[in-house]
Amino acid sequence: MLLDSMQKIDGEGIAMLDAHGDLEIFRIRLGKALNFEFHEDYIGSYFSERGPRESTALLDIERAFNKLDKIALDRRLKVGRPIVLIINSMHLLRPDADGMNLLELLQQRAEQWAASNLITVVFNSDDYWVY
Repeated sequence: MLLDSMQKIDGEGIAMLDAHGDLEIFRIRLGKALNFEFHEDYIGSYFSERGPRESTALLDIERAFNKLDKIALDRRLKVGRPIVLIINSMHLLRPDADGMNLLELLQQRAEQWAASNLITVVFNSDDYWVY
């Protein structure tokens, strides 16, 4: 159903990614879906200088969401419609501290974006899990 809807509008204004239990992999997938670079190839690391990547995956995700805020505001002013962010496989988030922190961050941002009509977030999950 989601893919059919995306196809009808040629995917314009939609970002989609699959969740993962590992925050680093989630961070990479989010960056790829949003076309956001996290400065993994920062040259200062060769000279032992502290760079923009001296943080956790959760802080990087927060940084990407901050940039997405600005982009969504510009888009809403130009196009008049919010961006749609679809996160599939939410059941893969682990029930540990990292997974709960990520889920809390996603829920807080989804509430803020929905209230401001900037971004519509769709959390997609599957009840059935084989483990």
